[in-house]
Formats: sequence, structure tokens, C-alpha cells
Amino acid sequence: ERSGRQVLGEDVAQRMAWARSCEQDTALAARRCMRLVGDVLRKLLRDDAVLVLPPTAAAPPALGSTTVDPEFRKRSFDVTALAGMSGAPQCVIPAGSNADGLPVALSILGPKGSDRALLSTAVDLAPLGAS
Repeated sequence: ERSGRQVLGEDVAQRMAWARSCEQDTALAARRCMRLVGDVLRKLLRDDAVLVLPPTAAAPPALGSTTVDPEFRKRSFDVTALAGMSGAPQCVIPAGSNADGLPVALSILGPKGSDRALLSTAVDLAPLGAS
């Protein structure tokens, strides 16, 4: 933190600068896309359904790695942006480990406004990740 302001990582600062530089047409297109994603998820997640997906699009960088492949970041945003674009709650829960002993997780996404129910579902599913 510097002079009361949070200092962003270089990659985040670059994305924020890009967002500030967007033309109005680009911003309007992004908002239309967000509405479309929200509409599709509302249709998928009606009747208290949940969407289960991987929390990242590929295996994350090794522990202690100081760099992140930009393609990994972009592909992960494709998965994690669903909640933010639609206003739906999302929770990541442990799901055991893979054949190499590395941890595996699941992301669950619920209907907009189902925060408490989604957390309850996460609690119900948590023992499965412990086995």
C-alpha cells in the first residue's frame, strides 16, 4: 500500500488501464455479453440447480512459481468470470486429489440470490473432498 492506495500487481494494473481506455462501443458490447451470460445461466440454474465446473481451465502454476502463463490466466478467466458476469454466487470446494497427489477442487455456481443455499450445498459436499 502506498499513500493510502492499494498497489496492484502489474498484470492487474494493465487490465485496469485497458478497461479505462475502452471505447463506448466496446463497453456496450461487453454489457450485452454480460446480460446474455446472465440470461443463459438463469435458464440453466432454475429450480435450485447448481452448475459444477472446474475452478480453473487447466492445472495451476506450480507452488512458488513467480510467473503465470497469460494463456492460463485468460482460460481461467473464461471459467471464473461466469459468476461475476451473471451476479450468481460461486464457491470453490476441495474435491480430493489426483493420481499425482495434487489437490483437486470443484467450483459450484448457484442461481442469483441463492448464496445461503449454495453455501449449504458446499457444506454438504465437503465430506466428499475429504475422502
